[in-house]
Amino acid sequence: MIDIKSTKSGALFVCGEGAKQLASLKKEIEDTLSQLDYTSLWLPSLVQGSFFHPQNVDSGHKEGTLVHAACLPFFDEVENYTDNIYFGFNRVHRLEPLRNLNKQTRMESFEVAEVIITGSKEYTTTKYIEVKELLTTFLSRYTDGEWAKADDSFIQKYEKEEWIVGSGVNKVSIASANKHGEHFSAKKKVEGVSCCFGIGIERLYESINRGEG
Repeated sequence: MIDIKSTKSGALFVCGEGAKQLASLKKEIEDTLSQLDYTSLWLPSLVQGSFFHPQNVDSGHKEGTLVHAACLPFFDEVENYTDNIYFGFNRVHRLEPLRNLNKQTRMESFEVAEVIITGSKEYTTTKYIEVKELLTTFLSRYTDGEWAKADDSFIQKYEKEEWIVGSGVNKVSIASANKHGEHFSAKKKVEGVSCCFGIGIERLYESINRGEG
């Protein structure tokens, strides 16, 4: 079998056993979350709406903008904020100023396993705790990390946590948890709040293969 691995494009290319490992990680995340009775998502990496972010990446696409966060297409399309959990995968696109220090992990395009929770404050708070516990169990199986308050925020005035692994130039966030509050629902003029969790598949894969478990 031919085994090839490269990140020279800014994204991960893998052929052989590594590709099997990546597919296995995705399947295990799906299995871990299966008890949540979620609604499935097929998320595009383009949004029609414009979401400001300092890492927005220009593209030649005529109708859509490349997303920096996996959940954005959901909030671009969905107007129902009833109690529910959603799950799917998406590919995000970012500029990485620290890429020169860590080309193996600091990629400019990578896949994310995304959980989105909508509904009342009571429902989203309860499910946030439940999802965080499930993901903590899964991530602890493969990495020696912990949740820490992020020094940045997807939405500046709301809370963000990250599952941090490694130290120094190898320190990286494998997963993040974002509480949006009414940021998205208010734009749709509907009641309800939202939050989300994202796991970077390639980041987790690289962390495991660096022996950070």
